[in-house]
Amino acid sequence: MTLEQIYYIGQTVAVVAILGSLGAIWVQLRKDHRLAKATAQKELLLYNADKFSVLVDHPSALDSLQICLLDYDNASTRQKTEFLRYLHKNIMTAETAVYLDQDKLVASVSHQKFLAWPALLLSTEGGRQFWEQEGQHIYGEDVVAALNAYMSENSSDLKALYSTVAFLHRDKAGVGAEASP
Repeated sequence: MTLEQIYYIGQTVAVVAILGSLGAIWVQLRKDHRLAKATAQKELLLYNADKFSVLVDHPSALDSLQICLLDYDNASTRQKTEFLRYLHKNIMTAETAVYLDQDKLVASVSHQKFLAWPALLLSTEGGRQFWEQEGQHIYGEDVVAALNAYMSENSSDLKALYSTVAFLHRDKAGVGAEASP
């Protein structure tokens, strides 16, 4: 065996080793991506978990939500503040889902589910008042576009869903009235 042949064998072994290393890096990247995806979905679900508990734990928040969904413009400052606090958390969850979807870290179906609740709230009379006057100017253009598209594509479904979610309903006569402590 000549020195040249040994050199070629060494080069072949080196190429195989490099390809093996690249393969191991690719496997590790895929594993890391799956872990990042699982972590992102878990964090999004945890962030979204107390969506309804705040309304149960704080009856005045539910009262404010009901009033503002009917007529945001005529609600008191306190009612608007409680409504905006609740709505903001839901829109921020939707925004997180939009960005995670763009990064392919959540399934598109999951992304759509996180848009549904804030879209439902914004499709009411009071929700529209807030969204048109203030909301679209506060939030990022990606979530605004996603929510507007969702509301446009699902308007009849959102109306039907709103009519079935009984705890959101209130008589119009109560609009603007302060909730008892």
